[in-house]
Amino acid sequence: MKFNEAKARAVALFNSAEFKERVNEEDATMLRQLAILQEINRNGFITVNSQAGAKTKGKHHETGKSYENIERAYLMGFMLETEAPEFIKNMGLKTDKNAVFVPVCSDDIKLPSALDIPLTITKSAGAVRVDTHFSSALPKSAFD
Repeated sequence: MKFNEAKARAVALFNSAEFKERVNEEDATMLRQLAILQEINRNGFITVNSQAGAKTKGKHHETGKSYENIERAYLMGFMLETEAPEFIKNMGLKTDKNAVFVPVCSDDIKLPSALDIPLTITKSAGAVRVDTHFSSALPKSAFD
């Protein structure tokens, strides 16, 4: 598949009923973000994973202890190597967001999870726990 065809498929995916249903089940707050995701993909960043960055509070159903979940909004995807330097520079200079290059590495290289970027944390009873995270390197098998 050529890159422009992949871009077109990604943009079309955000309009599909199946995708919207899945997003609604996982995190309904993401539905508000679909138009900007389409625009980002239309402009050359093919999104493969994302979350809106929801913040929730509640009480644990068994213990009754209060908790707070905090998600960091993020996008993960691919773009043409020739466009990446300008994209990363403009993201840092023209927005309050960060863009980072995630290198592809051998499957044999195991980076410690302590070096991962925390995405979702839970605060409960004075403790902070990282629930989801992603690595700053991508194994070749996942890239393929």
